[in-house]
Amino acid sequence: MIHSQISASHAFNYLLNQSTGINFRKEKIGIESDGNMDPWSSGDSTWSDEIVAIKKDLPKLKTRKEIVEKFKSLRLHNQKITQLDTDFLQFRNLLSLSLTGNQLTELSNVPSSLEILHLNANSFTIVPDLHALSHLVHLGMS
Repeated sequence: MIHSQISASHAFNYLLNQSTGINFRKEKIGIESDGNMDPWSSGDSTWSDEIVAIKKDLPKLKTRKEIVEKFKSLRLHNQKITQLDTDFLQFRNLLSLSLTGNQLTELSNVPSSLEILHLNANSFTIVPDLHALSHLVHLGMS
């Protein structure tokens, strides 16, 4: 049986594209529309508290790094995420991360800036090593 690996960065890119029309190609930002979708429409903003403000700032933001550094909270729920890839370390200003309802079995590449981490309803068999998260004040895990 082949299991597809879905990274948190992939899920983030998908949600960002669905909310704003942004499509990352390496470091360049492309805004795409199929003619039926207005990339400036309200879209789903439940996955981050910052997405509305980021959408307003898009004309000023030129790179993926500039966009990623604006995020302080992410809620990547039920996205079938199996791993946090190294690209996820670019979220240096992230304070709150919820990965509830995914398929994580281990945890790595977590930004050290996190204060809140929710890992409920994943596939962990042991509690992940969180010693590098020196700012963590809340861990949700069930």
